[in-house]
Amino acid sequence: MVNLWRFITRIFGSCVSAWTFLTAWVNILLRNYESPVWVVGEARSGTTWLMELLGSDGKRRVLFEPFHPKFNHTLKLTPLHNYVPTDHDEMDFRDFCANVFQGKLFNGRVDAYRNYRLFHSGLVIKDVYANLLLPYMSKNFDKVRKILILRNPIAVALSKQKRPMGHWINNPVDFLTDDALVKDHLEPFADMIRSLEDDYFQKQVMIWCVVHYVPLRVLGPNLLHVVLYEELFADPIKELLRINRFLGENVVPVDDRILNVVDVPSRMTERSRQFFSSQKNLSFRPGIENATLRSCARIMRAFGMEGFYGDRFDTPNSEDVLRFLREAHASSSDSQASFREEKRLS
Repeated sequence: MVNLWRFITRIFGSCVSAWTFLTAWVNILLRNYESPVWVVGEARSGTTWLMELLGSDGKRRVLFEPFHPKFNHTLKLTPLHNYVPTDHDEMDFRDFCANVFQGKLFNGRVDAYRNYRLFHSGLVIKDVYANLLLPYMSKNFDKVRKILILRNPIAVALSKQKRPMGHWINNPVDFLTDDALVKDHLEPFADMIRSLEDDYFQKQVMIWCVVHYVPLRVLGPNLLHVVLYEELFADPIKELLRINRFLGENVVPVDDRILNVVDVPSRMTERSRQFFSSQKNLSFRPGIENATLRSCARIMRAFGMEGFYGDRFDTPNSEDVLRFLREAHASSSDSQASFREEKRLS
């Protein structure tokens, strides 16, 4: 009986995989995946929840973490947060990215959120550990519509702390082993990173700053839509409408039905959202000393991000994030233009 059940499940799994492959290629040939939506964010930031909202009407194919370094055996990505310079010319990497964004990637994990419809209206992709890939993707895959979700760095640190067996980076010094990343973005912060105290929260906030500073610095507001987890939680209708405006289409049908979906925790959430509804005054910070919070705030200030959540990490402010996005992108663009001019004249 056991062997018969195994045989049946294998046959069923093979049929499901074959159907997934068939429907994907039907939609590829119909060009239904030409402008995919890519949701990116730090681990424990709500990326899965947002992905599920964007695919809530069941009309889109969803790809789950194709760039995850632990499960991506094609590229053999080593660091948890891989940085790829915008002028990187390795064709194997570019071809893999093209396959992802064209919907030509197939495996059981990536297709965990199966869509059994024959015809899809689009493609939604979600990734963690891909923030540092955003500059490269912006330059080389301009049809991909990119959404970055941010969550309070203290909340992210606490969420990771509750999962000690999780797959995360724990020491920001690891970033300094990447010469290209240091040269392009982290040189002004290298000494600060090396001299950081051996404190869990300070290290996690430094990691948070690095993986958000790079994409926010390079991509402008026309290329990247930023969502704050706390504001999505507080007013999902408002934030989903903003996402639709950025995408230029009603990817999420914002009506009474979406409210039922909003209240469903993502597959990666261990508790119901009702648990988090009691956390509005940052009561998720028990045991964190004020001195630690001040040190974390100094790290945010060094990156120019002190206004994102305030000195006490209790005031999410999307307007300040947008200000940073505009100013940092303008400054980065001027620097790149100056560098190109110097190179031309030399």
